Amino acid sequence: MNVASCDNHFCHMITDACNKRCYSESFSKPMPTIGVYVAAASLLCTLAMLADAFQAFRLKRLWFPCKFFALNAASLTVLAVAMKLPVDISEPMPGHTDQLSKLASTVFICVVIGNFMPSIGAMSNKEILSNVVALDILVITIIVNLCIEIYTDLIFNLKAEFIATIFLMFLLILVLSFSSLSLATTKKILELNYKEAYQTTMRDDALAFGKLSIDRLKDTVERCWMMVETSNPQFVMARSVTFSTSGTICVLASLILMEALIRIYNSPPYFPNSSTYKWSTGLILIAQSIGVVVGTVAPALRWFIFISFKRSNKIGNDNANCSRVEYYWIRKLVEWKERPLSLNIRGTKFRKYLQGTRNLILAFCIRTQILIVSTSKFVRFVSVVSFNLMFLCQLKGPNYHQSDPEHRRDFEFHRYVLLLEGEEELPERIFTNISGTANRLVDTGRKRQPKHLVNLLRKSSSFSGVADIYYDQVPPLHSVEPSNCWTISLVTLTSIVVALPKVRDQMDYQLIRSVHEGLAFASFVEETMYSEGDLTNIRNAAHLVWEELEIHQKWLDEDLQKPTLEGKTSRETLEMLTGIASKKVMDFKQTTDGGMLDNPLNWPVRIIAANSMYKIGKAILLNSEGHNDLVDEKLFERLSIIIADILSACFTNLPRAITMACNSGVIEEREKSVHRAALLVGKTEDILNVIQHHELPNINSDQSAYIDQWKLTLQPTNLVPVIPSNSEKSL
Repeated sequence: MNVASCDNHFCHMITDACNKRCYSESFSKPMPTIGVYVAAASLLCTLAMLADAFQAFRLKRLWFPCKFFALNAASLTVLAVAMKLPVDISEPMPGHTDQLSKLASTVFICVVIGNFMPSIGAMSNKEILSNVVALDILVITIIVNLCIEIYTDLIFNLKAEFIATIFLMFLLILVLSFSSLSLATTKKILELNYKEAYQTTMRDDALAFGKLSIDRLKDTVERCWMMVETSNPQFVMARSVTFSTSGTICVLASLILMEALIRIYNSPPYFPNSSTYKWSTGLILIAQSIGVVVGTVAPALRWFIFISFKRSNKIGNDNANCSRVEYYWIRKLVEWKERPLSLNIRGTKFRKYLQGTRNLILAFCIRTQILIVSTSKFVRFVSVVSFNLMFLCQLKGPNYHQSDPEHRRDFEFHRYVLLLEGEEELPERIFTNISGTANRLVDTGRKRQPKHLVNLLRKSSSFSGVADIYYDQVPPLHSVEPSNCWTISLVTLTSIVVALPKVRDQMDYQLIRSVHEGLAFASFVEETMYSEGDLTNIRNAAHLVWEELEIHQKWLDEDLQKPTLEGKTSRETLEMLTGIASKKVMDFKQTTDGGMLDNPLNWPVRIIAANSMYKIGKAILLNSEGHNDLVDEKLFERLSIIIADILSACFTNLPRAITMACNSGVIEEREKSVHRAALLVGKTEDILNVIQHHELPNINSDQSAYIDQWKLTLQPTNLVPVIPSNSEKSL
């Protein structure tokens, strides 16, 4: 439609607006706000790096693991916002503050790369590929934009500083990218070393079923902690020659920024900011300068601690090893080079050309990797020599930082330190910190021992209660029934106890608190000792019942306080619960085909819980036949003892479960498992002291993880009534 012929009022408004003159000031109004946004993103990165540094100092982990500021999609997004100035080539920034803020951004990403480096150790191979490539793209974009700005004289006052910083940035991203290529091989070596050392530990300690020596269990977990810490991929990356040397590059980059700040501010005339970012460039300069200072701490201290602990009599060895590159650095590249092409290409010449090109590229990468490692070793050697000359480390006399290898050999856990080929022994201080951390974890667990649970366990004098709740004369509701696990038996018994009338609320509360504490350990035993998928539905049923019982005082939507309100006796309460449970199972049978019925492990969790209530409730009723009305408080006490017996039987598996947890999970996540195991050693100290006086049945360690095996082992020929007899009631 022709605008001139349009009589619409809005068309005239649009025409008038288009004809108005646009002023550049209007378009530059958002720029200071954008600058504030950039400063905020920089401060967010700084706070994350500060949190990592604080955590490292607090936990005495002087290799500064990455927890809050790791290489991932979120941190890369924030970093991309913080890098607005270096990639902005459309905005002239001639002022000194403008130029300094752009240089600060360039140095800032250098120290960020140095902080990112250990975090790649905690990633899977796919995560390493995606995150490292994303960081490479961002850094290359920044480098290209800065080179364009230098070439076109948008950067004119600090050219030397920018060129030096760009070179250092390129070195850092080169070191990170090529070091990540060796990580898959490194993890395989560490995994094999850990498995071998773990098997050695198990042979030394032979922690089998029934051997409940707490001191030996503590020693075993401490050894595993030493192994898992020294084989932690983040720690291995942080102490590697390439990553530790990158600290030198970060320090140099920080010194460049410091030199530029001193030179500009002390060389009048000083030209303030003159870009459209206005005053916000000063805010960016302050925020990113603080970030540079904070971010330099971790890479610099990794480098400084490494060289400060080096012994002067090993300098000769370092010099000899500068040209030697261990095979694991290039193993992955060599494997790629020797691997045949997977492309289905018919043309022989074209396939030959592709293979030759690939081999040429990989050969170049192998040489580059060798050059990076050799250069890093040389830089390390120069750093050690310079440090020794500066601080006169060669002087004889006591030196806090040096470690005597003879003392190290005598140290109990020395052989459990896992090192890669070519790595030297850990400094004594770091070695002691790792060992001390395990002791602190055990002490922390010792302060969190479950007091209510221990009081309940003291009621148990044997494991006979395990067999009391499973009575062979209870008629099954189906020809094939679900198996049992520790947790489903415990929550079912607790539900029955809570439903008992005339039992004081305080008694119910104490029992629920005790069982709540016990279920945490019972669940740990099941999670650790059961194979993946083993009894999963049954354990889920236990969790469902317990959550409903603990929060709502209900069992499968049935109010457990109802029998008390209706004035029912204990027998009537049990009959009511077993009747409800039986009806649920029978209704399920009538509406379900034979395929699911014949595989009870796949039954719905509510039906599994109902079947457990039926079996246990019926066993209690059958055992009480021939006796008069039940005495609630005595029944409560007897059922409490049965619960204590079941918990005691389950907890005989704790030592083995704790040691098994030390070997579970992938290498990136294993530290969490050993951390949990160390806490459990302290938490279970009183528990193991209580149950170690029980007489253990004739059952092997594999069978002991399952309550059904305990039932078969402990099944008495003459059942002892669970319900108190008339003579007991008259007492």
